Amino acid sequence: MKILHLNGHRPYGGNEQQLIDIAQAMMAHGVENHVFLLPHGILKQKLVEFPSFVIHESPRKYKSRSSQKMLRDLATQIKPDLIHLHTSNAITLFYFAYLFHKLEIPVVMSKKGMSASMSFLSKFKYNFYKIDKILCISTFIKVAMENVVMFKKNYHKLEIITDGVLRERCESQSALVEDIIVKNDTSIHVVNIANHNAAKDLETLIKTIDYTVNHLGYKDFKVHQFGYLSKLTEQLNRQISEYKIQDYIQFYGFTDNASGYLQSFDIFIMSSEREGGPSAVLEAMCHGLPVISTNVGVIPDAINNGVNGYVVPVKDFKKMATSLVELANNTQLRKQFSRNAIDIFNSNFTAQKVALQTYELYKTIIENKNYSKYKI
Repeated sequence: MKILHLNGHRPYGGNEQQLIDIAQAMMAHGVENHVFLLPHGILKQKLVEFPSFVIHESPRKYKSRSSQKMLRDLATQIKPDLIHLHTSNAITLFYFAYLFHKLEIPVVMSKKGMSASMSFLSKFKYNFYKIDKILCISTFIKVAMENVVMFKKNYHKLEIITDGVLRERCESQSALVEDIIVKNDTSIHVVNIANHNAAKDLETLIKTIDYTVNHLGYKDFKVHQFGYLSKLTEQLNRQISEYKIQDYIQFYGFTDNASGYLQSFDIFIMSSEREGGPSAVLEAMCHGLPVISTNVGVIPDAINNGVNGYVVPVKDFKKMATSLVELANNTQLRKQFSRNAIDIFNSNFTAQKVALQTYELYKTIIENKNYSKYKI
C-alpha cells in the first residue's frame, strides 16, 4: 500500500509528530509513506532522520498553481493508493488540484482541532464530495464537526481515530529535567506543555496557581511551562506579577523534545479552552503522569475522572486548583493514578494500535473504491 501524505505546516507540533509516529508504525503492515510538504519547514528536518519516508517538497506555497501541478505530477509518478490530508491548507490544495486536474484517488483527511469560528467556504471545503473519510481525533471533535461543520448527508464520513504515541520514541527521548532546571526535592513539580496562544488559555492556568497559593494556601509546588512564546507572553507575565506568584511558575519557551522530560515531573496539567488532542497528554500518560485537565479534545476519551486524573470544566480555575491540591497532598493517590494512566495508555493509545486502525480504514476505502485511477 502506498500513501501520499500532504502536510502544509512549517512549524512543528503534535500533528507533525503524529504523522511520523503513526506512519512509522504502519510500515509493519507494508505501507510505503510519501510526504508532500512545504519548503523550509521543520517537518522536513525531522523526516530526514527517517530514511523510510520519501520526501517531496512543494516549490511554493500550497495554494500556488505550481503546487497543484506538482501534486498532479506526483500522482502520475508514484501512483498512490490513497492521499491523506493532514492540514487545512492541504485540503485547499487537493480541492483545486482536483478541479483543474481531476485526481481520481481515494482521499481521507485528519481533523485534529476546532477553531473558534468557521466560514461558509471552509464548511464547503470539509464537505467536498471527493473526501471519503474524515478522521476525528476524539469524540469531542466528531460531535463538534456534526454540530458546526458537516452537512447531515456527510455525517457518515466522520470516523474517530485518536492519536497514538510511539512508546519507543518516548523511552528513547527521555531525559532528566535536571539538565535544564534545578528542582526542590520537597516540592511537587507540575508540567504544562502548550504554546502561548488563545486556545491554550494559559490565563486560566495562572489563575489556578493564584487560587492555589493565595486562597487555598498551598505553596509546596511549582509549574514548569514549555511552549513557544508569543505576543500573549507579556500579558501573562503581567498577570503573574499582579498575583505575586513568580515563585510558582516558570516559562521556558520552546524546548526541543520537551515531552522527553515528562518522566521527571509529578503531575501534568492542561488548561486549554480548545484542543484537538493534544498528544502531550498521551505522552504524559505513557510516562505514568496523573493528568489534571479541562474537558476538551481527547480528554473525555483518555482521562477517567478520579481514575487516572481529574477533569474540570473549561475556565474553572477553582476546581482545577482544588484538584491540584488534592493530588499533590496524596502520594498514594498519585501512584494509583500513575498505574492506571499506563494501563489505559497501553490499552488504547499506542502508535501500533492506532496505526492498525488507520491501516484497516485505508484498506477498506481503497477496496471499496472503483476509481479509474489517475485520470489527469
